[in-house]
Amino acid sequence: MGKIGQEGKRPGELSEDEKFETLRGKVLEVVQAPWGKHILHEKGEWGALKTLHVNPKARTSDQSHQKRSEHWAVVQGRARVFLECDLGEEHPVKRVVELGVGETITIPLKAWHRLENPDDKEMLVIVEQISGLYDEKDIKRRDDDYGRANKAGQ
Repeated sequence: MGKIGQEGKRPGELSEDEKFETLRGKVLEVVQAPWGKHILHEKGEWGALKTLHVNPKARTSDQSHQKRSEHWAVVQGRARVFLECDLGEEHPVKRVVELGVGETITIPLKAWHRLENPDDKEMLVIVEQISGLYDEKDIKRRDDDYGRANKAGQ
């Protein structure tokens, strides 16, 4: 987890807030989902950059990705993140993290995770997908409020 700010920023590097403002005008794709939508802003061999718009009181599926890690930054609202990852220990590490505007978290490759909006207003999260080409079918679901468990890319 981290807090967005100027400290540690290289000259010419954009803050998360500046990235969000830059992205607002650039839309490659809008994908509707039962929990809200995601807007794809950039994609390439390095991965992708998108914004998640999560409806009030909604949550994504409990999912993992085999080909990518992700870095999330909350830019509006409050996020509840459920994270479970195996760090080579006997038991997986399980955490529930509450993030506010300006806070970030990295989702490791193959980690189980779920994003929840606990509030009564829309939540916005910038997602940087890292490692490999943009592929929304790289989703393995083990639980889903909308009947999509065990169905990739839906």
